[in-house]
Order: sequence, then structure tokens, then C-alpha cells
Amino acid sequence: MYSGEMPIRDARGRRIIRIPEAIFFDVDRCALDTMKAFDVAVDVTAFNTPMTGKQLRDEYERAKRAKESYNVVGFINHTLEGTGYTWADDVEPDFVERGRRQDLLMKGARKIIDYAAHEGLFLAMFTYGASSPDRNDQKWSDAKQWQLAKIEAAGLGALPSYVCNRREKGAKISKWHEKDGFYLPDTMSIEPDTQTVATRVILLDDKTDSFSGKIDEIDGIRVSPSDEANQMDFQKGELPPGVVAVQGMTEALGALKTAIAYGRHRQQG
Repeated sequence: MYSGEMPIRDARGRRIIRIPEAIFFDVDRCALDTMKAFDVAVDVTAFNTPMTGKQLRDEYERAKRAKESYNVVGFINHTLEGTGYTWADDVEPDFVERGRRQDLLMKGARKIIDYAAHEGLFLAMFTYGASSPDRNDQKWSDAKQWQLAKIEAAGLGALPSYVCNRREKGAKISKWHEKDGFYLPDTMSIEPDTQTVATRVILLDDKTDSFSGKIDEIDGIRVSPSDEANQMDFQKGELPPGVVAVQGMTEALGALKTAIAYGRHRQQG
């Protein structure tokens, strides 16, 4: 616990707003049913552009066999290049509208969101976007747009969000840590033109690799789907210290409450 004098402004002169903890909720296969969202994207792309659903599904199967990430928006924009059609103009509005008419959340994910809202806790969507500088169908701008579109389509656009450019979220979050807390990025500011600083971070994620590189001030909750058949390779493996493994969102909610209570007790000590 930091015992020195707490600064009231950041290096840019902005007022600092301090919170006891920031809860980061992973998107794909944790908060969001990624395959259901992909199905919606397939349908709206085929409906609004010259692309076919088969093209999108074939690329998904190819990427899966090659064990590659699938940058959906990147593939769509690359395929449509020169046609006058784009994801942003011709697909995304319909994708968001149709997604909101469905329930794109994973089973029980609403429990975490509602609990945070009821208790007045800081909850942000924290997601990884797959990109590659060596491929025109894997651009970072497309990867980021796809992640943010899924958040909007799931009805979570009002929450703060951050798209990470690396799988190891623990390492990324650790870089934000200074002696008096975690200086959150601008997309997570509680108020405009201020700096939000969290004493601790709690990361809920379904992927073991997401916790790599985390420091002690980050608590981790690795959430496996309640259905064992839906668990994937990256949801298995040895977890670093300070990460608890749970199954399903009911257990995740219990672990979250425990992490908050224990973290605040340590802060008071």
C-alpha cells in the first residue's frame, strides 16, 4: 500500500479521481458469446454486401485449422476492397441493431454487470484485438473496430472499454501501475478530462495467457464456461499466483465479491 502523499493531478495537469478497484471484464467467450456474434456478422454481411456467408465461414474454418486469430472486420474490408462497400458503412450499423435485438451475452454474464452497477463499482470491458502488421486483412484499426462493435451490439456500449493489442493483458495492465496506483487509459476515465487511478485491478478472463505478466496488485479470476464441451485450449493451463480458477459466472461472482472484500481490507491495513 502506498503511504506517501497522493498527487491530486497527473503529469498533464488533470484532476485525479481515485477508486479502490477497477474490474476489467473480458469480452470474447467471457462476457460475450463470440460465435453468436459471429453468426450475426455473417448474416448482415451477406445481406448488405456482395460477400457470401460461405466466404466468412470458410475463412473461419481455415483460421481455426491454422490456429490463427480471425480478424473478422479485417477480412471483410480486405475482401470488399475496390467494391465501394465497407464494414463501417454497410455492415456495422445493421450488426449492432440486430445484435441488440438478441442476447449476445454469455450465460450468467449479466450477473457480473448488474452486481457492479448495483454496488456502484467501476466495471470496464477489456478485450484483445488480433492484428498483424504483415497482413492487409489483419489491420489493427479493423481489429479494434470489430471488438468495439461487439461491445455495442451486446448493449454494453455505455461501459468504459479498452481494446488491448496483446494477449498478455496482465503485462499490459502492469505497465499502467505507478507507486500510487493504476493510471487507467483515457477511454476508462470516469469524467472527461480527468485521470482515473485505481488502487487495485481485478481481471475476469477465460484465457490463461491473459494473466501472464501480471503484478501482485492485479487479482485474477479465470472463468471457464459452465459447459465443459465449450472449453478451448487457451482456457486451460497453469495459472500464475493470485489467479483463482472458477467455472461459470455464479462462481465468478462469488470470487469477485471475495477479491473486492479482501483487497479493501488490505488497503485499510
